[in-house]
Amino acid sequence: MPRRARRRGRCRHRHHRHRSDDAGQRPRIRQADRRPHPHPPLLHRRPQLDEPVAANPVNRCYFCKKIEFARIAEVARTHGIETIFDGSNLDDESDYRPGLTALAELKITSPLRAAGLNKAEIRELSRQLGLPTWDKPAAACLGSRVPYGERITLEKLRAIEQAEQALRAHGFRQCRVRHHGDIARLEVAPDERTRFFDPVLLDTLSREIKAAGFRYVCLELEGYKMGSLNRALPVGIAAAPSP
Repeated sequence: MPRRARRRGRCRHRHHRHRSDDAGQRPRIRQADRRPHPHPPLLHRRPQLDEPVAANPVNRCYFCKKIEFARIAEVARTHGIETIFDGSNLDDESDYRPGLTALAELKITSPLRAAGLNKAEIRELSRQLGLPTWDKPAAACLGSRVPYGERITLEKLRAIEQAEQALRAHGFRQCRVRHHGDIARLEVAPDERTRFFDPVLLDTLSREIKAAGFRYVCLELEGYKMGSLNRALPVGIAAAPSP
């Protein structure tokens, strides 16, 4: 083969979308381009919370999803996009998730739920495909740290964010800071709780979290559990399956 042709062949292989590892390992799918891209104005962070969300009723998630996805759908239509995906999975149907009703009303497609995949299965498939996010800790909106019925403000969200950043800076992977007025209630993964036996770490975290705007800092002894604030819901609501 002429030298020019061989050189071009190598170039095409090097920039192919899917890359195979050596020794016959499974092809690894590259993660989507993570560089920042410009977004339409409607998708930028707004200077204030929408009132139905700030009021923080028990179905706050419904209003949040309905407002946000309606805006996304509006922008999508201007770009000729007909189908919008979300990342909810089968596990979401076993907890109180009023936001799923909003998704259904707006005809948002949930491919992971449609495929019957739960969170553990999604993580395992992601690991097999070589995605770097396969073991990324679960995340939820900061509004979920404020008990239902207590008004959500930007000041509270900033305090929660700063406090959780302090926990992550000290190596806690799965953590939540629940906002109870001037009290910060910390939740960390059960296997990370023993780290709080370190007096130096306790003093440091107490100082840093109080600097975020809290007066007192306490620890949830059982550790982090998804949807723990839903325990305060009336029995009929908490037991109702999500659509």
